[in-house]
Amino acid sequence: MNDLLDLIGLYANLGTDIAAFPSQIAYSESIGKANATVSSVINGRLMPSAKFLDAAGYDRVECYRPLGIEEKAPLLNSLQFFTEVGTVIRKSGSMRAWCRKHGLPPTSVAQFLDNERSATDAIVRAAGFRRLIRYRRRAERTIAA
Repeated sequence: MNDLLDLIGLYANLGTDIAAFPSQIAYSESIGKANATVSSVINGRLMPSAKFLDAAGYDRVECYRPLGIEEKAPLLNSLQFFTEVGTVIRKSGSMRAWCRKHGLPPTSVAQFLDNERSATDAIVRAAGFRRLIRYRRRAERTIAA
């Protein structure tokens, strides 16, 4: 997961992408987005949407890190996080016991464990983690001026 960028890294990469073009307008046209949208994103006035990221050749990636030792702990991907939550629940005895302890609705946790929905912020916190959003450039996207 070394190729993941935080939001600042994404902005830096977008700046490099734009610099490869004669102008920001030319870049905007190349990705099929309005120049005002590109300007708002790179100046931090607008968070990059899924459609913007797709057009620019990036993916949004959810990662997780244990609370308390955050900077020293490696980032976990969604599958690793899912495994960790299952381990925490098993150690508590049962899913219902874990839900009672943390005041969580069992249906939400069951749907997460059945891969029917993603983890709520409450599930992430109860498991002792923090959700982080990172970005990754897609390998197939090549920007040419």
